Amino acid sequence: MDEKIEAKIDFADGTVVTIVGRSDIVTKVIIAVKNPCVEDNVSEKRAIGFVEGKSVKPNRKGKVGPGGLIEELIFEKYFSGQKKTIEEVQKRLSEKGYPFETPYLSTPLKRVVRKGLLKREKVGSQYGYWV
Repeated sequence: MDEKIEAKIDFADGTVVTIVGRSDIVTKVIIAVKNPCVEDNVSEKRAIGFVEGKSVKPNRKGKVGPGGLIEELIFEKYFSGQKKTIEEVQKRLSEKGYPFETPYLSTPLKRVVRKGLLKREKVGSQYGYWV
Protein backbone atom coordinates (compact mmCIF):
# COMPACT_ATOMS: atom_id res chain seq x y z
CA MET A 1 0.00 0.00 0.00
CA ASP A 2 1.41 3.36 -1.02
CA GLU A 3 1.85 5.98 1.66
CA LYS A 4 -0.12 9.19 1.21
CA ILE A 5 1.87 12.37 0.82
CA GLU A 6 0.95 16.04 0.66
CA ALA A 7 2.37 18.53 -1.83
CA LYS A 8 1.74 22.24 -2.31
CA ILE A 9 2.06 24.13 -5.57
CA ASP A 10 2.55 27.90 -5.23
CA PHE A 11 1.75 29.90 -8.35
CA ALA A 12 3.09 33.38 -9.15
CA ASP A 13 -0.40 34.92 -8.83
CA GLY A 14 -0.66 33.77 -5.21
CA THR A 15 -2.78 30.69 -5.89
CA VAL A 16 -1.83 27.73 -3.71
CA VAL A 17 -2.93 24.20 -4.58
CA THR A 18 -2.56 21.35 -2.09
CA ILE A 19 -2.55 17.75 -3.32
CA VAL A 20 -2.88 14.75 -1.01
CA GLY A 21 -2.66 11.21 -2.32
CA ARG A 22 -0.46 8.29 -3.27
CA SER A 23 3.11 9.39 -3.92
CA ASP A 24 3.10 8.10 -7.51
CA ILE A 25 -0.07 10.00 -8.42
CA VAL A 26 0.96 13.21 -6.65
CA THR A 27 4.34 13.02 -8.40
CA LYS A 28 2.68 12.71 -11.80
CA VAL A 29 0.38 15.65 -11.12
CA ILE A 30 3.26 17.86 -9.96
CA ILE A 31 5.34 16.91 -13.00
CA ALA A 32 2.41 17.61 -15.32
CA VAL A 33 1.83 21.03 -13.78
CA LYS A 34 5.53 22.04 -13.59
CA ASN A 35 6.39 20.72 -17.06
CA PRO A 36 3.29 20.75 -19.24
CA CYS A 37 3.24 18.65 -22.37
CA VAL A 38 3.41 20.21 -25.80
CA GLU A 39 -0.38 20.24 -25.72
CA ASP A 40 -1.23 22.23 -22.59
CA ASN A 41 -4.67 20.68 -22.32
CA VAL A 42 -3.17 17.20 -21.80
CA SER A 43 -1.51 18.11 -18.49
CA GLU A 44 -4.54 20.20 -17.48
CA LYS A 45 -6.83 17.22 -18.07
CA ARG A 46 -4.54 15.03 -15.96
CA ALA A 47 -4.56 17.53 -13.10
CA ILE A 48 -8.34 18.03 -13.32
CA GLY A 49 -8.84 14.26 -13.45
CA PHE A 50 -6.88 13.86 -10.23
CA VAL A 51 -8.75 16.64 -8.46
CA GLU A 52 -12.11 15.15 -9.47
CA GLY A 53 -11.07 11.74 -8.16
CA LYS A 54 -10.69 10.09 -11.54
CA SER A 55 -7.71 7.85 -12.12
CA VAL A 56 -4.68 9.41 -13.78
CA LYS A 57 -3.13 6.80 -16.03
CA PRO A 58 0.64 6.55 -16.37
CA ASN A 59 2.13 7.16 -19.82
CA ARG A 60 3.46 3.62 -20.04
CA LYS A 61 1.31 0.76 -18.87
CA GLY A 62 2.65 -0.05 -15.42
CA LYS A 63 6.31 0.27 -16.37
CA VAL A 64 8.44 2.25 -13.98
CA GLY A 65 11.78 3.51 -15.20
CA PRO A 66 14.65 5.14 -13.34
CA GLY A 67 13.48 8.66 -14.24
CA GLY A 68 10.04 8.15 -12.74
CA LEU A 69 11.51 6.56 -9.65
CA ILE A 70 13.91 9.48 -9.17
CA GLU A 71 10.95 11.87 -9.44
CA GLU A 72 9.14 9.83 -6.77
CA LEU A 73 12.19 10.18 -4.51
CA ILE A 74 12.07 13.95 -5.02
CA PHE A 75 8.49 14.15 -3.81
CA GLU A 76 9.23 11.80 -0.91
CA LYS A 77 11.73 14.52 0.09
CA TYR A 78 14.70 12.14 -0.25
CA PHE A 79 16.81 14.92 -1.81
CA SER A 80 16.00 17.48 0.89
CA GLY A 81 18.90 18.34 3.16
CA GLN A 82 22.26 16.93 2.15
CA LYS A 83 23.41 16.47 -1.43
CA LYS A 84 23.07 12.89 -2.63
CA THR A 85 25.57 11.13 -4.90
CA ILE A 86 24.52 8.77 -7.67
CA GLU A 87 25.64 5.86 -5.46
CA GLU A 88 23.33 7.02 -2.66
CA VAL A 89 20.44 7.28 -5.12
CA GLN A 90 21.25 3.81 -6.42
CA LYS A 91 21.31 2.41 -2.88
CA ARG A 92 17.93 4.01 -2.02
CA LEU A 93 16.29 2.67 -5.18
CA SER A 94 17.79 -0.74 -4.48
CA GLU A 95 16.27 -0.66 -0.97
CA LYS A 96 12.90 0.04 -2.61
CA GLY A 97 13.32 -3.02 -4.85
CA TYR A 98 14.71 -1.36 -7.99
CA PRO A 99 18.36 -2.49 -8.32
CA PHE A 100 19.61 -0.25 -11.15
CA GLU A 101 23.33 0.01 -11.85
CA THR A 102 24.74 3.55 -11.62
CA PRO A 103 25.28 4.00 -15.40
CA TYR A 104 21.50 3.60 -15.85
CA LEU A 105 20.83 6.45 -13.40
CA SER A 106 23.17 9.07 -14.85
CA THR A 107 20.99 10.19 -17.79
CA PRO A 108 17.69 10.18 -15.84
CA LEU A 109 19.32 12.32 -13.13
CA LYS A 110 20.52 14.79 -15.80
CA ARG A 111 17.01 14.96 -17.27
CA VAL A 112 15.46 15.66 -13.87
CA VAL A 113 18.02 18.46 -13.38
CA ARG A 114 17.09 19.91 -16.80
CA LYS A 115 13.40 19.84 -15.81
CA GLY A 116 14.32 21.98 -12.83
CA LEU A 117 13.24 19.41 -10.23
CA LEU A 118 16.78 18.90 -8.88
CA LYS A 119 19.96 20.93 -8.69
CA ARG A 120 23.41 19.46 -9.11
CA GLU A 121 26.92 20.50 -8.24
CA LYS A 122 30.27 18.83 -8.73
CA VAL A 123 31.63 17.64 -5.40
CA GLY A 124 35.12 16.23 -5.88
CA SER A 125 34.95 13.75 -8.73
CA GLN A 126 31.16 13.24 -8.49
CA TYR A 127 27.98 15.28 -8.68
CA GLY A 128 25.77 15.96 -5.70
CA TYR A 129 22.01 16.25 -6.27
CA TRP A 130 19.54 18.13 -4.09
CA VAL A 131 16.27 20.06 -4.18
